[in-house]
Order: sequence, then structure tokens, then C-alpha cells
Amino acid sequence: MLEFKDLLEYCQAIAVSGKLEPTEESVWRSICRSYSKNFSTPLHEVMALDPMFVIMTHYENQLDEIDGEERLEDLLDTIYSLSDPDHEDWKRRDLENFIEQAEAEENERIKAGRPIHRDLKNETSLKSLPEKQPEIPKNQPTGGYLDLSYLEKEEMGGQGFDDESN
Repeated sequence: MLEFKDLLEYCQAIAVSGKLEPTEESVWRSICRSYSKNFSTPLHEVMALDPMFVIMTHYENQLDEIDGEERLEDLLDTIYSLSDPDHEDWKRRDLENFIEQAEAEENERIKAGRPIHRDLKNETSLKSLPEKQPEIPKNQPTGGYLDLSYLEKEEMGGQGFDDESN
């Protein structure tokens, strides 16, 4: 029979192992814990429910919490990756093509002498940042604080908080 200390160490090792290399069982327990927290249902009751119902409810709840276009794009990217094993390669090739096209258009603009933007009629290239950053004058303060306690007295009509005439 295991001693209590051994049981604690064993369970802790299983928990860490499930986090580092998730198994079906550790993922199921994680989903059940999430369902239990989100829907105020005792964990032992959640684990007795239909797994498909619990998993679908868990993922639907996660989708309800998605806000923002960027997050939705991440979700769609995950869906595409699940449905198409070549999705990552396609995405990489698409990005490379976009970069090549942008470089070609920029080179064409420079050769034609067109400005970066129509409002910059005489500008044909981006101004680069200065090579060397300007030096900060040595006589500038590097720390300290401002004593604004006199404002408190002015706000109180010349009386501070220390005065007992309030």
C-alpha cells in the first residue's frame, strides 16, 4: 500500500507528465476540469456525462469567448491546418510570393521615379533613420522627484492637512 507522501509524488508526476506530453486521458481530464469550472458542475458529475457533449460544450464555450479579427484568423488557420496537411506549406509559399511581388513593385516604382505616396511628389525613397542617435546633454537630470506638497496647501485655501482648523 502506498503511503500518502508517495501517493502525492506519484500524482504530481502523472500531472507533470500529462502537461509535458498530453495523453488522451490527461486531455479528457483537462476538458472536464474546464467544463466543471465554467458550468459550476462537480467534476465527478462532468466525468460521468457523455464525452461528446462535454467536449462540444467546452469548445463552443471557447469559441464564444473569441473576440477580435486576429484571434478569429488564428482559429481559421487551425481549422485549415486540420483539414489540409499541406496548409502550412501553402501559407509559407503564399507569404514568399507576396514578399516577391512587393519587392518587384517597389523596384518598379524606384526605376520609374514615382514617389512613395502621391502627396510626396519629389520623394522617391524612404528617409532612413540617422546612423547615430543624438547624445543626451550631460547636464540633464537623471533622477529625483518634484515636491508638490505646496499645492495641497493652496487647494485647502492656505491650510494644510496638518492644521486643526479644518
